[in-house]
Amino acid sequence: MPTLGIITGKATSLVNVANDIAYAFRNKGYETIVSVERIIHFRAKEMFDKAIIFMVFDPFYIAPYLLNYLNYNRYGIKTVMYIDTAGKPKPYLIRDWMKKGIKYVSNSNFSRSMLVEAGIPVLDVVYHGINLEDVEVVKNDAEDLKNEFKERLGVNVLFGTVCTNHPKKNLRVFSNVVRKCVERLRDAGFVIVSKPEAEPLFKGVKNVVFDDSMGKMPRLESLALIGSFDYLIHPSISEGFGMPVLEAQAFGVPPIHGDYAPLTEISLKEASLRVAISRIDFNNFEEGIFYKCHHYEVEDMVEQVEKAYDIYNSMHEDYVEMSSKCLENAKRFDAKNIYLRLEKYIQ
Repeated sequence: MPTLGIITGKATSLVNVANDIAYAFRNKGYETIVSVERIIHFRAKEMFDKAIIFMVFDPFYIAPYLLNYLNYNRYGIKTVMYIDTAGKPKPYLIRDWMKKGIKYVSNSNFSRSMLVEAGIPVLDVVYHGINLEDVEVVKNDAEDLKNEFKERLGVNVLFGTVCTNHPKKNLRVFSNVVRKCVERLRDAGFVIVSKPEAEPLFKGVKNVVFDDSMGKMPRLESLALIGSFDYLIHPSISEGFGMPVLEAQAFGVPPIHGDYAPLTEISLKEASLRVAISRIDFNNFEEGIFYKCHHYEVEDMVEQVEKAYDIYNSMHEDYVEMSSKCLENAKRFDAKNIYLRLEKYIQ
């Protein structure tokens, strides 16, 4: 079998996907190399026969990776661009050469629509996958963590959030959600995993554990953490995919999230709690993307958290059914199967 090179950036979210792609292709017999550095074409030719380049389509950063793509193909390395975006890349930053002769595959229908709107042709959609073998490895650890958190906080229902402090993650608004919830739901606890800069937002709030190890935690530990929650709350207002929503479902953890694509593409309506969107706009965030932001009201998010709390405490059979449906849904995204859909684009 040939050797596959997977080129991506240094962000933890990118590396996790790259490693799962490698896992899928290794299962089919490929040798794989994952690199968080771009590899010049003449060296790449000595290292691998085919390549998948996975990146966010931000015009400020994507050009060198697209040049890699073009040079790889010129040197006989069959390559595909696997792309994520949480909004519309700024058209005035996109050069004509970026729109021609490049095979783009996006990670959600939402991403595809944003790219096409910006003039980027997209051949296909291949959703991200979850390594279900890794999930099995850490299930016992996840249960132990759940018990530790509940004992530490003295609560019965555990809500968790795992995200960076990027403005699109909406942590400032979400901190107000948490403050209201802990006052109304005495038996609810919250675990917030983010960057250290987000800690002041939750400082002094009762029944909250803040962990600043976002991006530094080993992959299996982060999975176990997500699996320890009774519910995952995904507060983000803008996503290209929303990986924690999928990861939670692989443990049977129902997600609470804004009612918008791509999150609605990967969760089930009957096994998630969706927060009504009150306003949609595009935000700059001083990057190369106009992020499509789906805003919700604090009270609407609080209402869904309260509903989740009641389901867990008073209608636990319904919670168990939701959990079971999440587990079944996650099987559709088994990494070792779903990422092989990229193979036809490197033949």
